[in-house]
Amino acid sequence: MLSWMSSAKITSSSRRTYASFALGLLCLVVTSCKAPPPPPAIAPASEEIVGLAPYWQKPLPRVESKVAEATTYVHATRDAWLHRLSPTLPALATDSRPAPTRVSEHLEILRAHTAHQKHYWSEPLHAAPEAQRIIWLIPQYHRSSEFPEVWSSLGAEIAQVQNNIDLLITTLHHQHGLSCIGIEGQSAKRLPRSRVLDQAARWVETLAHHFHRARTQSGASDPRIQPTMDAALRTLQPYLSRYVQLLDGAGMAVHRLTPRDITGPNYPPPIVRFGLEDSKLNQRAVELLAQIREREKRLILPPTSESPGESEAEQALRTLWLDEFPSFDSETLTPLSQAIDLLSSVSQELKRDGLTGDADELNQFTRQLRLMVQTILRPADITAYHTHYQAMATTPAPTPESAETLAADHASHNATLEAELDVLRQSYTDVAHTEREAHAIARTLEMLSQGSHQSCAIVMGAGHLRSLEKRLRDALPADTAIIVVRPFAHPI
Repeated sequence: MLSWMSSAKITSSSRRTYASFALGLLCLVVTSCKAPPPPPAIAPASEEIVGLAPYWQKPLPRVESKVAEATTYVHATRDAWLHRLSPTLPALATDSRPAPTRVSEHLEILRAHTAHQKHYWSEPLHAAPEAQRIIWLIPQYHRSSEFPEVWSSLGAEIAQVQNNIDLLITTLHHQHGLSCIGIEGQSAKRLPRSRVLDQAARWVETLAHHFHRARTQSGASDPRIQPTMDAALRTLQPYLSRYVQLLDGAGMAVHRLTPRDITGPNYPPPIVRFGLEDSKLNQRAVELLAQIREREKRLILPPTSESPGESEAEQALRTLWLDEFPSFDSETLTPLSQAIDLLSSVSQELKRDGLTGDADELNQFTRQLRLMVQTILRPADITAYHTHYQAMATTPAPTPESAETLAADHASHNATLEAELDVLRQSYTDVAHTEREAHAIARTLEMLSQGSHQSCAIVMGAGHLRSLEKRLRDALPADTAIIVVRPFAHPI
């Protein structure tokens, strides 16, 4: 048993939740469900450490800030690391030009861009061509806080969508005067920084710091240390890059457009980010979802993997796991676990030999590496899902007679729960969709009414696109147009 692969229980409700999350996104994943190759590794800046990305090659010099506040120092350091980690955007328009004045001109310029039909797809315009203010409606696929996806082809597609959002927002700012973005999942009226990107930058900064200290101080103590650390980072870094990309495409764009000098007079980001959420609505949605999940767990579902209770999306997820996990396990999870176990063992040996300083430095690196593997890849959850899907695939279907008996026994039990679930699900839809969308529109209109904002974007889950678009059209004045731009090819 590998060190981190503790048992985890996968319930039918969590499986349905994940399937619901992935239903639309699975349209993007190739039907063969073959394990995708890991994202291409970035070529090293030098041959000093072969095969490692440039940001591992040498420590980032400490940022010398003349400002006394600790927050300024921390943010400057995070910005430097995000600059190192940010992906290179294809077809990035770096020239600044006066924004066009009519919505029809905006759409014409957007469609003429080399990234159109490759990284983003615009929809037909349904507005007065002479409208001068624009709301860019950008649907997104995003990571799940509850389920693991970074390791799979599903995670690769989410990362690509977020990368396209990064490119789209950067282009909209340069060529179309975009000056504000509404973000789902946040309620603050101003979001100057992306918390999740700052956290990722801090993790990488810490791991890189301990990596170089351990190479310098501990590497000479045991010949196994340096090659094991190097191999572990080579194995992790493609998925680390994917993880950073899928976290927050809009936040990465704002970071990209923010001046590097945090102490300078022009430091505030040129794009204002604001939250679209109401915290009370979010809390109510969480409470309703908890009630739904509690009842779903009590439902008695048929045991067969081909039962009517398994949707097409659930079947696709099961296929994905069974096809992609074995190679990922052997090529990524097992080597990382073995490296962590070996480094932990060497650290203990060094400590027993009286080399306390060397042992401590190596232990710091190993602990940070383990934290990042567990957080980014979530091996225990991935393995538990694979075990669950394996069991589903090998469970024999009941005979017609036994199936009929089971159905009769379970029907009465399920009937009451299903009636309760119908009410709860409708309430959840009202809160999580209808009321949230209404609040998001109110927040956006409030932002447009302030200052000189003429071009603003709403970035929200793809499941909200059509209902949000309809509500926006009903709420907007005639001088404000909606342009829908998808960061993925398939229509909704």
